[in-house]
Amino acid sequence: MEYGRIARAMLSGFGFAYPWTMADGTTSILPTAYTPPGQVYLQYFTLLLFGSGHTGLIALYLFQIVEAVAFIFVLGRIETALFTNERVTKVTLWSAALYPPFIYATMTFGVTSSALLLNALFVLLGIRLSSALQSESERARYALSFGIVCGLLLLFRGESPVLIALTLVLIIYQNRARVWTSVRFAALAAIVAVTLLAPWTIRNYQIFHRFIPISTNGGFNFWRGNNAFSTVYTPIWATEDGVAKIEQTAKTGMDYELAASAVSTDQAWEWIKSNPSVALIRSAEKAAALWTISVRPNTLANVGYASFHVATLLLLIYGVLQLRAGKDTPRNHETRTGVRLIGLYCLLATLLAMVFFTLPRYQVLLSAVYFPLSTFGLSHLLPKQTR
Repeated sequence: MEYGRIARAMLSGFGFAYPWTMADGTTSILPTAYTPPGQVYLQYFTLLLFGSGHTGLIALYLFQIVEAVAFIFVLGRIETALFTNERVTKVTLWSAALYPPFIYATMTFGVTSSALLLNALFVLLGIRLSSALQSESERARYALSFGIVCGLLLLFRGESPVLIALTLVLIIYQNRARVWTSVRFAALAAIVAVTLLAPWTIRNYQIFHRFIPISTNGGFNFWRGNNAFSTVYTPIWATEDGVAKIEQTAKTGMDYELAASAVSTDQAWEWIKSNPSVALIRSAEKAAALWTISVRPNTLANVGYASFHVATLLLLIYGVLQLRAGKDTPRNHETRTGVRLIGLYCLLATLLAMVFFTLPRYQVLLSAVYFPLSTFGLSHLLPKQTR
């Protein structure tokens, strides 16, 4: 994936650069801000320490297993924070450890394993910060901790600023009885997050001479989900005409990567304006694809994955019904904050899919966030002595 391509370019002495394929088939390795730097640096330092061959890949695989173990641990802590029920927490831990999509995520050398862990930490520390503001205890500690996780999330996921901003607003709302105190500590968390991101943003300004807070891939990904060639299930990477227009724009003096973003954005808007009804229907289909069985339902290889996804989704519905019924559920600040935070994430993930596109790994990331509610539902279906 792009993370490994950039990491290998760094190992070859090109710096943080991406190998772009031109219209004539040649490759140009150019400085990049195409992807957030977090996962690239994880792969770069792993391959630097252990080599870029089999040993390096095994080391990276083992690191991803460690991330998966930490992710499962954090899921258990989220469940405990939500429901304070040891039996439900045990169901969550065992389910997450045996859940095939989570296991498979450790076997792909992309950002999924890191994103799973960071998303879980984000939810847990968001709950902890809100609880600290409510109890007026350890507020600075959790504001700093949440800010650090937010900063790391900014370095790994380009869409995270919206999630972070709205989550901080939610935390302030949850503690509106102490609104100015809540604003102060939310601001502290935001400052820490921005401070962690700042070196990357400054580097981008020095390279591209314009403000690029995280990445330049927004325009390109917007086109991938909104053009005449992609489908709901298979967003394409490029067309010959598109590559030619990008190169033509780059010849005017604009950096190639910024030209790619600008041309892609313009082409996507042109298609939407020319096909408004199709674009609207496709957006709804992309939302449905994110929440239903599989974004690529015509391949037999996805039958097993789809089965687990459907089961998790049905358990989510059942868990929410049990939650609303108030069964075995503490009605406290942590539960309300956690459930609302999970709901906020699900809403934003759906909107992002509608605007851009969805892939199987996005379903895995989404299901991981609402997994504690699914296993809460599962715990009510198991015999009571095992719950």
